[in-house]
Amino acid sequence: MATRLNKVLPLLIHYDQVGFVPSRQAADNVRKAINLISLAPKMNSTSLLLSLDAQKAFDRLNWKYMFVVLEKLRLPKPYITGLKQLYTTPTAQVTIMGTHSDRIEIQGGTRQGCPMSPLIFALSLEPLAHAIRQNPNIKGFQVGPTEHKISLFADDILLTLTSPQTTLPNLLTTLEKFQSTAGYKINPSKSHALLLQMPSSELKLLQLNFDYKWEKETITYLGINLTSSYQTLYNANYPKLLDKLKKDLTIWHTYHLSWFGRIAAVKMTLLPRILYLFRTLPIQFPEHTATALQKSITNFIWGGKKPRIKTTIMTKPKTLGGLG
Repeated sequence: MATRLNKVLPLLIHYDQVGFVPSRQAADNVRKAINLISLAPKMNSTSLLLSLDAQKAFDRLNWKYMFVVLEKLRLPKPYITGLKQLYTTPTAQVTIMGTHSDRIEIQGGTRQGCPMSPLIFALSLEPLAHAIRQNPNIKGFQVGPTEHKISLFADDILLTLTSPQTTLPNLLTTLEKFQSTAGYKINPSKSHALLLQMPSSELKLLQLNFDYKWEKETITYLGINLTSSYQTLYNANYPKLLDKLKKDLTIWHTYHLSWFGRIAAVKMTLLPRILYLFRTLPIQFPEHTATALQKSITNFIWGGKKPRIKTTIMTKPKTLGGLG
């Protein structure tokens, strides 16, 4: 069922939502946010980024609302009937010390680990995103004919807003209406607002009325530290990660790993973290830093000894005598 739904998901969900939608990725929304941050100083308006924290978003989804959304999207009736069978009186048990509790009836939310869960949730969140996009009293970043207000990765919501004095009250009203219908609840005290263009007098007034965490330098979105200035993106992301990678390599040196085990550790746990930043952040990575990182990795792979095989040979495909 998930495979069938995946084929039409890009047609049903706006491109602002990149989570679990084929041909879309987190980097799309991160780069969009960075571009909008760069435009903020050129705009004649106060502006901010607001990262919303939802309380157990997948667990709180109202089933009645969920099926209404699927029907409004005109999914085939047999398909919806099949989904209803999956969500009709499901139960769960708690296992404690090998003993099972009585069956507990589940009355809401999407099932953890089910391939349908993120797809259904993305569809269920689309009415909220649509309401925000269509509300003229919620102001976003106007770029040409397009107004950018919201970016989503599943339940991770980032709002790019202007004129917060009028925008935030209207946004709050929209969120409260959605909460009463869908069960989706925002935790304001764990939501972060990054100030872009904001006079101190207006900030004080907003702080009195909205219980967000107001940040002047950085907020985290999809594992990336977004900063109020493009020039500080590198320092907000790379040094901390590089220090963590070096500490990991130091710890791994103490483990009794085979040569292939060391290579596997680098491929599976170290490289994905640094490659995510390479793919996501449109900033230059200093050559001397890349050289130092390569030396640290090579030193770990060879156990602190002189390399017996050149890196250029090791990194070749296996068909050409390398290790891939």
